Amino acid sequence: MTAPSSPEAPVNETAVKVWCRHNHGWFSEAGVVHIIAGVGMPTPDYPYSGLDAQAALALGISLTDGIPRPVVGDMRRVRRTETAARRVKPNHLVKALAIFVESPVTRMLANAYLGITRPEQPTKVSTSTDAALNWLTAH
Repeated sequence: MTAPSSPEAPVNETAVKVWCRHNHGWFSEAGVVHIIAGVGMPTPDYPYSGLDAQAALALGISLTDGIPRPVVGDMRRVRRTETAARRVKPNHLVKALAIFVESPVTRMLANAYLGITRPEQPTKVSTSTDAALNWLTAH
């Protein structure tokens, strides 16, 4: 089975791109792990499950090479998450986490949730990929 194409994956990246359940990931030349969540979901409102989140975490771990790295989590394709997905936490191999979301409302809700759960890693939620990547490179 061939993996679906992803317009978000940069053409100039030399690293292997990996697919795992509803996630797509790669390690960039800049030393950043990129995970796109919600790839290939059956419908736009299909819930992103705990199993999907665990698969994203496993995918990210496989791309770190055992070294703590900054991670980009692109959640723009995900419209709904199950409670179990929100309970999956990054591990010690996530040095800092930038999360891309679609709208300012989603950003506000995600920031409120992060304010309650208080992740161990520096975390930024953004609707701007450039702003989030600039923040991430500073960490």
